[in-house]
Amino acid sequence: MIHLQHITRWLTLLALVASLLPNGLVISAKADDLPIASSVTNVHPLNRREQLLANAVHALQQGKLDAALQSIETLLRLQPNFRLAQLMQGDLLLAHAQALDTFGNTSSNSPARNIQLNDLRAEARARLDTILQPPPINSVPDNVLQLADDVRQVLLVDTSTSRLYLFENQNGLPHYLADFYVSIGKNGAIKQREGDDRTPLGIYRITGRLHSHALTAIYGPEAFPLNFPNDWDERLHKSGHGIWLHGTFTGTFSRPPHASDGCVVLNNNDLETLSAKLSPQNTIVVITDHINWISPETAIERRTQFAQQISDWQHDWESLNINHYASHYADDFTAGDKPYSRWLAEKRQINNGKRWIQVKFERMSLYAYPGQKNLYLADFMQDYSSNNLSDVTHKHLYWTQHDEQWKIVAEYVTKTKD
Repeated sequence: MIHLQHITRWLTLLALVASLLPNGLVISAKADDLPIASSVTNVHPLNRREQLLANAVHALQQGKLDAALQSIETLLRLQPNFRLAQLMQGDLLLAHAQALDTFGNTSSNSPARNIQLNDLRAEARARLDTILQPPPINSVPDNVLQLADDVRQVLLVDTSTSRLYLFENQNGLPHYLADFYVSIGKNGAIKQREGDDRTPLGIYRITGRLHSHALTAIYGPEAFPLNFPNDWDERLHKSGHGIWLHGTFTGTFSRPPHASDGCVVLNNNDLETLSAKLSPQNTIVVITDHINWISPETAIERRTQFAQQISDWQHDWESLNINHYASHYADDFTAGDKPYSRWLAEKRQINNGKRWIQVKFERMSLYAYPGQKNLYLADFMQDYSSNNLSDVTHKHLYWTQHDEQWKIVAEYVTKTKD
């Protein structure tokens, strides 16, 4: 028989779990009304540790303290240095003896100990939010509208929830594979300058893979450098370097949500799982401060609208009508360091020598750019031919959309090797 005192204790612990959630989710005191942690069935089997944590929360929701404790103890046998699990174990053991008034019930006069407890509470909040409110099944992030054939994986980092999602490219759209808890910069996101301890928002590519022999111990067994600052960052005069995806110091399982100098940090087990599925030169990393999940049908509709604008731009370019071609560009457009007026004058002069132009696009990816309202990126290979010039370039074309009007605000070109 379950005694009233025991019920009171586990309901108190449930209330503590609920208090950690940033969206104010309330867990009912009636066991039959408790929401079930639906992500228990959604947690990817690659992430055993996350599964056990989810099982513990699920058991708590059903008022099964012993089952929750069993999951946590199994987790600690698997990962003895998981400090959040250690804290949950202590609370679960204490809940059998007394009512709890805080998560991490141990009181301390040590400022360092209190900081550590606050860090663990923040980690619990981030992890439990994802467990109790997982992303909608069969949805895609609205940042990724189309993936070129050579993009094999997309890593989507949500800085607001300390979560990294791994997607593979299936027919040009991202298909979910797994997700992982991550730490970001000590001061949060939206990096502006060197040394601000913030994680940048943007679209980046992994430029390589560094192994342990080339790293200091703080980075863990591997690291994947990102190309920060990218061309859009440079347009906004953002500065910094050394933004990596990497692991943790040996002996440390995970870090608080805000703990790095700006890098994205996974625990070493998750990094090993992720690393086995990455093709660094063919992996895109999208870092955003919020994910808007949409249906694949909506993504295809938005992709079609964006692609139509690119097709119209292509047609007007090939028509040799410079005024129609120029109408696709915003007044504040820049091409590298060229302002709009200088760029347009040069285009008019070049066009005078053209009898025909043909433009073809290959390997096109389309993104809604994170952290910027109504900004879109078209990333593609361009094969340009005319009566007096032929070349192949890698192009980044940044578009804005206002009141259904699409305009190009920036263009960056990289020549391909002959």
